[in-house]
Amino acid sequence: MNSLDYAKERILSCISTGKSNAIHIAEIADLTGYTSTEIKTVIQLLRRDGYAICSTTYHGYWIANKYEDVETTIRLLQANKDTLQDTILALSETCNKMKR
Repeated sequence: MNSLDYAKERILSCISTGKSNAIHIAEIADLTGYTSTEIKTVIQLLRRDGYAICSTTYHGYWIANKYEDVETTIRLLQANKDTLQDTILALSETCNKMKR
């Protein structure tokens, strides 16, 4: 087993099914020894592998057992994406003005 597969297995083993069993990233870090950045990267890879891992800042991470949880997570991620895009545009404009 390579190190990425091992990381996926370790992190996935910390994430339970159902929102009521959600776990915060700090707890995953304590259990696995991985940093929050590493955990987020691995969770993204697990999602690409087909795991329905949902998350909120308040609840943490869990594997969905209802499609509504997945839809809610998608809406939250979309809102974050839109906010980040607005921030990128604003900072880009500021940067361009500073170059002049």
